[in-house]
Amino acid sequence: MPDRVVLGIDPGLANTGWGVIQASPGKLSALAYGCVTTLSETDRAERLHMIHTELTAVIERYHPAELAIEAVYFGANVKSAMMTGEARGVALLAAAENQMAVKEYSPTQVKQVVSGNGYAVKSQVQYMVKVFLHLRQLPQPDHAADALAIAICHAQLQKNRWVVAENRGKKTRDGAVLKGPSDRRREFAPQRRNKADNRAPAPRPEYRVVHTQLPVIALASARGTSGLSYAMS
Repeated sequence: MPDRVVLGIDPGLANTGWGVIQASPGKLSALAYGCVTTLSETDRAERLHMIHTELTAVIERYHPAELAIEAVYFGANVKSAMMTGEARGVALLAAAENQMAVKEYSPTQVKQVVSGNGYAVKSQVQYMVKVFLHLRQLPQPDHAADALAIAICHAQLQKNRWVVAENRGKKTRDGAVLKGPSDRRREFAPQRRNKADNRAPAPRPEYRVVHTQLPVIALASARGTSGLSYAMS
């Protein structure tokens, strides 16, 4: 699998996190990460222009070929979602101007890939980002850590797709042709016995019943010798 440089973006009008990673065979490493911060008292158009300018400078410096960006989540705060969508739009514009391939991922999908839990808290995701990228400390600020997580999610999923595509058409040990991800598992599955195998079944173990005479002890009651009898071995 060839080396790839991926730019991850966590869009936001006030804070747009970005992270650049290099995906090499068997290793992920961070090249740079940061956050574009704009002030609320600044005109919105100017804030969007600042985000576009800063992201374009990052792209021109590190030359990423792929952009991974978080999808907009329309929760209870629709106004916040709209502002996030505007920041996301200028990020996509910067990617299109530099002819980058773009993929988007939901927050749940990013958490699932990075930490193994789609409902992981932010501290768990930050720790796994540190582990994946072999960082000495947790990445800061939070928006930059989220952007790195998005880039890692993209790199990991693309690696899986590349492995599947690379092995498509190859034959497994039982002669089957691999066509997709589910077929890939057959190559490593334990071989099962063929139903058409007419080998004689293994002989059943023989059991022999042995009859023994057990002594009987009569428990006498207070009225006489009549009572319950128990067989004692």
